[in-house]
Amino acid sequence: MGRLTRTILTMIIAVFMVVTNMLTPNTRAVTVVNAAAGQAPAHVKSRTPNGDGTYKLELNVTGESENDPIANKANVIIVLDISGSMDYAADTSNRTQANNNQIGRYGRVSDTDYRRLYYSYNNRYYPEGTGPQANQRHGTVYWSTSLNNNNQPNWTQYNGNRYNYTNNSSRLEQTQTAVKNLISTLLAQNGGRYDDMVELSLITFSTRANYVTPASATDTGWVKGTNTTSLDTTVDTTYAAGATNWDEALNYAKKLADAKNDGDTTYVVFFSDGEPTQHNGTASSATNHTHNNNVSGGGNSTTAEDRDAAYYEARQLNSDKYDLYGIFAYGSTAGQNYMRNLVSYGNYGNNQHTDDVVGKTYFSANNQEEIDKAFEAIATSIANAVGINDVSIDDGTTNQVTTTSGEVSELLEVDENSYEYWMSWQMPTGSNKITMFIDGAEREYTVTAS
Repeated sequence: MGRLTRTILTMIIAVFMVVTNMLTPNTRAVTVVNAAAGQAPAHVKSRTPNGDGTYKLELNVTGESENDPIANKANVIIVLDISGSMDYAADTSNRTQANNNQIGRYGRVSDTDYRRLYYSYNNRYYPEGTGPQANQRHGTVYWSTSLNNNNQPNWTQYNGNRYNYTNNSSRLEQTQTAVKNLISTLLAQNGGRYDDMVELSLITFSTRANYVTPASATDTGWVKGTNTTSLDTTVDTTYAAGATNWDEALNYAKKLADAKNDGDTTYVVFFSDGEPTQHNGTASSATNHTHNNNVSGGGNSTTAEDRDAAYYEARQLNSDKYDLYGIFAYGSTAGQNYMRNLVSYGNYGNNQHTDDVVGKTYFSANNQEEIDKAFEAIATSIANAVGINDVSIDDGTTNQVTTTSGEVSELLEVDENSYEYWMSWQMPTGSNKITMFIDGAEREYTVTAS
């Protein structure tokens, strides 16, 4: 569905009614009123005797009529995995060691663990080989070992050999690009009459979840309008460290959606590159979970409680009719299955649905192109669901006509079956249905453009 903004219809209405006159037999009343949209339109009314005690009342109306659209709006919660594995190279083939004169973008922090290296510049950390000093090899570089109490990285200086890959982009960098494209597409639905057709929020998670925008579940600082700069910068300054707590991330998403509670459709876009390895509280099944602030779990592997706690939280999204999209990238077959089941729980309340059913809301991706396509499909789906679906026009012409002898509607008995409307206007985009309220009754018309 294309996005619609405020539409002003230029309307010409000719109305002919048979009325029983209660004025003097030879009275002829004509009045012209010029008005803008939202006021009584300009009109000319005349009365012609029919010779049988009734009269033909003719109204010619030209003016602007303001529509009253019913908008389908959306709240979108982006839930982004920033666990430590997001600093892995997206493509781990063809790794080579950099010499002392070369920029090396990755460091070997354990026997099998190669992480993205960062440099510090003007109180911000940039991936080596990017940012304002992209072409400079920095003598001092860092990697993100863990997150502090403010959910910001604890940076550790790296002193070992440096490495590059044929494709040097990390998982996080590729995902940041796709998320910013999603933001751009969705905020483009705003503007004109509605700057809140789509409102966006961002939650990040690793060992713990974090409200990023807005800063808490009850904060009103959702992003609306068309300016993407602030949210893009926020996405670019997310850093990876820690384990993978699907449970708390989904719990935070539900709290945020519950607090918003404005009647608009809510979509949760959940992205992860790893299996769930942490949870809060206890969980014995996907239907039995006690959530609290205590985090436990496998850490480096998935336990049944890690999995079931996440499924439980997804089921809570389903019970409140929030829509869940899930993208699983780069990881294992087991992780893909967990994500597919999560989306099934989130949209259907159980995990019995296979790819052919959940395929429009579950995505698996392993490279930049596939991630871009997944986010693009989600953005298109949401964008097609927002906009204007009904337009009603309040036409008071038949009961708001003032003549030189007084208010006509108070002086005439109208045969309701005797009048007709002819209307012409510039057709609104996206709908050929017009709802009109005539004499208190709602009537829908299908309009054919000519």
